[in-house]
Amino acid sequence: MTESIKLNCPVCGYQDLQKNICPNCDTDVSLLRSLLELPILQAASDTPIENIQNVPKESKPPKIWLLVLLGIAIGFAIGGWTGYSLFQSTLISQIPEKVAQPTPLAITSSPIVTPSPKTLPPQTYTVQTGDALESLSIRFCGNDLAWRDWINVNPSLVGRQNELEVGENLTIPDNCKGK
Repeated sequence: MTESIKLNCPVCGYQDLQKNICPNCDTDVSLLRSLLELPILQAASDTPIENIQNVPKESKPPKIWLLVLLGIAIGFAIGGWTGYSLFQSTLISQIPEKVAQPTPLAITSSPIVTPSPKTLPPQTYTVQTGDALESLSIRFCGNDLAWRDWINVNPSLVGRQNELEVGENLTIPDNCKGK
C-alpha cells in the first residue's frame, strides 16, 4: 500500500516517485510515505489536507518582532561604534604629543668614520641589608620586572633570586645604567 502513493523528491524535484528511493539522487523518501499514511487531519475550515507537500506555508512573523530585531541591530551598531571610539581615544591618548622627527642626513664626499665604541667597565653594586632584586630593579631601572635582567648579567643569582648575601657585588645591567 505504501508504494501506491506518488511523491515528489524533496531534494531534486523528481516527479511521481513510486518507490522509496529516488532514481535521480538516491534520496530515501520512506519517512515521507509513512507520514502520509497517518490519518488525514481536518483544518479549521473543514477542508481536508490531502498531501503534506501541498500545505500552504503562511508563517509571517508579526511586525512587532521585526521592530524588535531592528532595535537590537541598531543597539549593536551603536554599541560597536561607541566601543571602537573609546578604543581609538585610548590609543590616541597614549601617543606622545611631540614625536622627534629625524634630521635628514647630508651626503658628503668624505668617507664616514665610525668611532670605535669605548668599553666602560661594568658598574657594580654592593648588596646592603634588606636589598632584594625587585627593589634594586626599581631603584636602578625604574621597573620592578627588570630583575630578570639582573639575573642575566649575574649568573650566580640563578636559583637564589630571593637570597642575596650582604656584601655581595652585583653587576648592574646595561639597560639600567644612568636612570
